[in-house]
Amino acid sequence: MKTKKLLAILLTMVMVIGLCPFTSFAGSLQVVDDGSDTMVYAGGIYDLKVKAVGAQGTVTYNWQLGYGNGESGWSYDWTSIAAHLSDWNYFSFDSDLPNHLMNNLRMTTDRFGDNGEDKSSDWHEIQFRCVATDEAGNSGTSQEYHMYVYSYDAMKKRVNQENSFQMLTEPSSTEITREVGQAVDFTIHTNEFPEWMTDSEVKTDQYFEITDSSGTNTTKGDGGYHYSLTRYSPCTLTVVSHADLYCGPNLIKSASKTYTVTFKAKEETEPSKQIADRVVFSLDTPVDGGKPVTTLWCVGANVKSLTWYRKVMTERGIEDWEKMPSTASFKEGKKYRAEIEFTPDTGYEFAPKSDLSLTLTNNNYINGGIEELSPEKLVVRVDFEATANNPFVDVAKGDYFYDAVIWAVKQGITKGTDDTHFSPADPCTRGQVVTFLHRAKGSPEPSSTTNPFSDVTPSDYFYKPVLWAVEKSITNGVEPGYFGAADTCTRGQVVTFLWRAEGSPKPTSSYNPFSDVTPSDYFYEAVLWAVEKGITNGTSDTTFGPEDPCNRGQIVTFLYRDLK
Repeated sequence: MKTKKLLAILLTMVMVIGLCPFTSFAGSLQVVDDGSDTMVYAGGIYDLKVKAVGAQGTVTYNWQLGYGNGESGWSYDWTSIAAHLSDWNYFSFDSDLPNHLMNNLRMTTDRFGDNGEDKSSDWHEIQFRCVATDEAGNSGTSQEYHMYVYSYDAMKKRVNQENSFQMLTEPSSTEITREVGQAVDFTIHTNEFPEWMTDSEVKTDQYFEITDSSGTNTTKGDGGYHYSLTRYSPCTLTVVSHADLYCGPNLIKSASKTYTVTFKAKEETEPSKQIADRVVFSLDTPVDGGKPVTTLWCVGANVKSLTWYRKVMTERGIEDWEKMPSTASFKEGKKYRAEIEFTPDTGYEFAPKSDLSLTLTNNNYINGGIEELSPEKLVVRVDFEATANNPFVDVAKGDYFYDAVIWAVKQGITKGTDDTHFSPADPCTRGQVVTFLHRAKGSPEPSSTTNPFSDVTPSDYFYKPVLWAVEKSITNGVEPGYFGAADTCTRGQVVTFLWRAEGSPKPTSSYNPFSDVTPSDYFYEAVLWAVEKGITNGTSDTTFGPEDPCNRGQIVTFLYRDLK
């Protein structure tokens, strides 16, 4: 086999079988291993660490490899791979196998012959061991390891030969007809895999493809195996159930089943009204500063009216709901109620409460439910708490900087890098940091217009913040005549600016957990003060990272914790 072909097979190997930790003696040295994992699947790398016990001085480790196959037996042509000088010596089969040895290897990549005969005796076997020698000439040899290797191609053929991967789906019929509003449930299951496939760490990917007049959409469905399809107007769709078998990153086998689904209109000759037993609607959570909406999306009914109420305190000190003017704005943290009146579609009437399914697609509400129900009328009430106005797709509830970003934007300290991005991971310049600090302090006017810096001009957005910061001894520039406005601001500089802006208070404790902060550093007291006040805790338990760049998320968080 050509070297290039063999290398590709080795790098895509699927299974390594039959390795056990050992302790072995030879000469005057004992060679032991660390009990590393001795089974590797799906393109993994076998690795092992060994060391010589009782060695004198530096130890030289030599890994040796032999090769052969089941028919010709072992050649025992041992080859030295590498010599390392360390306590534990590391061997990686995938990366350390030398090219000159690959040229001599013989490997059968197909487990089955053309007539279906099992050719497992031709699987390639590799044998290796380690010899350790110390400075005194003492040596020891480890026990031998054996590896049996077959390729992804062999796995594909065995799966097909044994039909060991099957997709089981419901419904059984591929031609399905339903009336509009009715559901069609699809499920995907696979057969139970034989033990050899389980040992190879195979996995499946199951999904559904739905094609209608708007195009094709892909969904995992519910739990990756169930999908419920409903349409409320006549149409014909195609649904394809898929199941793919993978071993590592490689696709072993695919299976699919195609359905044609037709939703037809309800019969117009039916004398009685149809039952509307499912209403789905969407209503966004109120956002700080937003206005009450008057329309909403709904399926299964018509929206007759939408009325907003806000919770107030009466003169007698009792909480009550009052109708909200259309010109009023929502306020963060306040309680609001939406009352929606629905009417059924033409030819329908609402089902009884026990049979009516009501779904609000937005789950971020306090409570809600049916207030009034008759065949011709449905009234629903939903209570919300208004949330902060967050236009940024890269700032999510749960991020450590979430509250700080909302606060900073609301206070006019900073805006996003565009309408929908705050870019919290972007580094801040010195000009930006003093500007943020200046705005957080109310944008006071500097008492002097003297400007000693060549890189600061009256047209710069940071002109007044820099003059103010120098005037308040918050910073003096990076060198005489140069402020370094475009230089990235470090964490050490930022906490020092904050500390000086607060009047350089003495920290109440001299406890310093950081190995990279010493009493001779200009930022020493500033760091201790910032940690003591809860502004920051460092980049780890023992490092503060004073020279690390301070990004936008960190600086607004520092300001928020300092000033709130």
